[in-house]
Amino acid sequence: MAALGFHERRHAQCHAAITSLSHQDGELLLALALTLQPSTRSRWAELASKLGLRGPAGRAWSTQDIEPVAERLAAASLVVVERSPSGAQHLVPPWIAILVLSVAVERGKLDGPVPARAPVHDYDLRRIREESGVELRIAAARRDRAAVARVIGSRYAYDRDELRVWLLAALGSSPPVGLIELLPEEEVRASYLAGVVDVQAARLHPPQDHVADHAIQLGDKHVLMQIARMLVLVGESERARALPHLPKHGAAGLALLAAFWAGDDEGARAIGDAA
Repeated sequence: MAALGFHERRHAQCHAAITSLSHQDGELLLALALTLQPSTRSRWAELASKLGLRGPAGRAWSTQDIEPVAERLAAASLVVVERSPSGAQHLVPPWIAILVLSVAVERGKLDGPVPARAPVHDYDLRRIREESGVELRIAAARRDRAAVARVIGSRYAYDRDELRVWLLAALGSSPPVGLIELLPEEEVRASYLAGVVDVQAARLHPPQDHVADHAIQLGDKHVLMQIARMLVLVGESERARALPHLPKHGAAGLALLAAFWAGDDEGARAIGDAA
């Protein structure tokens, strides 16, 4: 089946890259995974300092010390570098950040309590979004269902669109198996699933099997139709048509898409005329 294995291979490759890092490179990657915002090297050094990490010769990390590490992590596709006239910004993609934190949990590096938030004014939404997103990442990496529910419950009154953006920023668009079921309430899972599928479709990534399974369970017609379209584009037309809960005219739309994708113009016209 053409769609199988894409995300699993990507996760396995990233996990192998993370676990093969040197001690110091791994610590710096962990520090960067504990923020949702792109960071300059100077901010990265501050993040490392807050975690008590030491650089070469046991001294505090400097921007100069971080530069070669940043280059190695970018070469390993674990860090994305965004360049602008004001300088380079570094970010661990959210789905990779979850893997980084999961490895840290396996190694006992995140056993302590999550650091308490500093007092934040209600109007400082960016900081609230950032700090609660980091808490959610840690809770998800620990597979702590109660903590996940607590963070999500305290963060939002379930405003769906805003919730989706925040969940994607914290958890990413390529969830590992077991992550979705950590999310509380059907509405939260549905919101996150819709965001994941939309991003995967926009990037022409094949849908993950467990994402499709959750979508079927929830019966969300929009999400299932997006998954069906992606299955057609990766050569899985029969599997796409077999999905339950599709919209009334979904089968005809999928057949039309499959005909166009296969270059069957006459077949596509016939399907359109019959619709």
